[in-house]
Amino acid sequence: IATNHFKIYKIVYHLQLVISFLEGLNEMTKLETKRESVVQLKECILTFMEYDPSIHLHTTKGKWLDISRNMQDDISYVIDDLMDGIDA
Repeated sequence: IATNHFKIYKIVYHLQLVISFLEGLNEMTKLETKRESVVQLKECILTFMEYDPSIHLHTTKGKWLDISRNMQDDISYVIDDLMDGIDA
């Protein structure tokens, strides 16, 4: 059981890093929407989160922030479920 808990904590830690990464990407987006490196990062995170980059990649800053918030909410939901599983 301890090994499973460790694995869950490790997953939660990495998911929290993704949330932090998204927050940083949001700040970069506000400053440099068209920069190629920012576009590549967005494409990677959209693909990872199973969003269609052809639809969601080239959007307005406001639309990107909405998409990012949705992804962060999805990740937070997964984290909550994982932590609830440990407590059960």
